[in-house]
Amino acid sequence: MNYSVLNSNKSAEVDSSGLNYTMTNVSIITLDAGNGSDTPSPPPYSQFVVDADFAASSVGMPIVCIIGIIGNILNLVVLSKKSMRSSTTTFLIALAVSDMLLLVMQVPDLLYRIEAIKANDSYTLFYRYYLISRYALSNFFITCTSWLTIAVTIERFLAVKFTFHARLMCTIRRAIVAITGIFVVSFAFHFSKFFELMPNLDLSDPTPVFTTALSQNPIYEKYLHYTNISIAVLIPFAMLFVFNSLLIYLLIQHRTQRQTLTSTQQKLKDDIIHITVVVVAMVAVFLICHSLGVYLAMNIAVHGREKIFANNLLQGIRFISNLMVVTNSSVNFILYCSISSKFQEAFLETFGCGRKTKCSTFRTGKHHRASQSSSKSTSTTSEVKTPNKYKREEEVMV
Repeated sequence: MNYSVLNSNKSAEVDSSGLNYTMTNVSIITLDAGNGSDTPSPPPYSQFVVDADFAASSVGMPIVCIIGIIGNILNLVVLSKKSMRSSTTTFLIALAVSDMLLLVMQVPDLLYRIEAIKANDSYTLFYRYYLISRYALSNFFITCTSWLTIAVTIERFLAVKFTFHARLMCTIRRAIVAITGIFVVSFAFHFSKFFELMPNLDLSDPTPVFTTALSQNPIYEKYLHYTNISIAVLIPFAMLFVFNSLLIYLLIQHRTQRQTLTSTQQKLKDDIIHITVVVVAMVAVFLICHSLGVYLAMNIAVHGREKIFANNLLQGIRFISNLMVVTNSSVNFILYCSISSKFQEAFLETFGCGRKTKCSTFRTGKHHRASQSSSKSTSTTSEVKTPNKYKREEEVMV
């Protein structure tokens, strides 16, 4: 979620947080009005802004981006396996693509922090053009990530609520249609951002980009302000909070109803519930990582952007918020490995074990016992056989 500040200034300062571009020239040094002297004195939290910028942008961002890019590549490799195909994993593949591209978009900025690269005029010129693309595309990918997370959460809600009809409602084809719609609408929504900035071709001027007439238009500014906060911040956060709460309620309810199901129904229900636990954890991380962004968005809506980002405390919080947003795009691989037994198995098949029989020892709980029971009558690699109408639901991520 992007929380940009636009006004009618002719120049634009690039926010060193790596995601946002602040179009206001807010100084962190003011004159001391208390004693009437002209000696500059730092306002409250001025050091906090400097420390937060360094810790989040120069230290945290490179680490998170490296871990996230590698993790999302591994997600794509594992989730793309034929044995992992389902509507849920289709959403998770799209989510991994969006997350990885968001992280990749930050790499040129991280390289520009190296003094030797920063001194290169050719790279500096490229960097100024790149800032415009990063501004638009980072917003695009963050919006895609938000709505893809909503889509997979709703898909899990339908699968849990209507367990024995899930295969009719939650299909791969419908998932692809939803994913395509999310990417197309998100790109159309943020397309105008490509025209809000223009590069400063004078390399002797430290200002990297200028604002255009479009970004200075008061009508467009108001449109950008309210639509960004609602579509990219408040609505996704509220929907995820509601649907995740409903999923948690259904998971609790499942525990009380489990004894009334047949063994086949229990097996199917347990498979669907286990996937849902992964999604619930993923949404919980999303809500935590975007909480500071929502706090900033609410303050902007009430007090206005210029007033908020003239506040050094909120400026520092914004740097931390940007790091948390990027962190959200980097941790799904860790969640899958921690919670999903089938993801662990598929990962070890691909990169470690090389044979399914070796990986089967990583199956846990009821799946592990069922696999052992089946192996006594067939072979050590056979799976639990179920009626054909349930087979598709069981070919899921966990």
